[in-house]
Amino acid sequence: MPPDCMTRPTLPATGTAAANVASSPIHGAFLSEMTALASARNTRILDTRPRIPLLLWAGLVFGGVVIVGLSGFLRLGHTLGHAVLSSTIAILLGLLLCIIFTLDHPFGTQRGITSEPFKHSLEVFDAVDRGT
Repeated sequence: MPPDCMTRPTLPATGTAAANVASSPIHGAFLSEMTALASARNTRILDTRPRIPLLLWAGLVFGGVVIVGLSGFLRLGHTLGHAVLSSTIAILLGLLLCIIFTLDHPFGTQRGITSEPFKHSLEVFDAVDRGT
């Protein structure tokens, strides 16, 4: 359901509702452009794809395991200090992998954002500015 501001345009100076949207060509053109932009947004959300390849993910996870594994070979005088250092490294690497995953999948699924619909939106705005 579109927001109320898209279905009931108001006059800027008075704040009263316009009598008939179809009676004004400017309102009709505005609504058609808003519909095109909303459609481009929906297409952008539905047609997104992952950006980080599986091989890079494998490299990131393998690198994290290697770093945590190598921390086991450190010669620290206290076992408690060694455990704290190793667990801190593991937690930080886990958080970084979670951040990378969240940025690669912004909608909570196997989707990423591409720039093609944004370019289309810029073309639409430029067309409106040119008056075509």
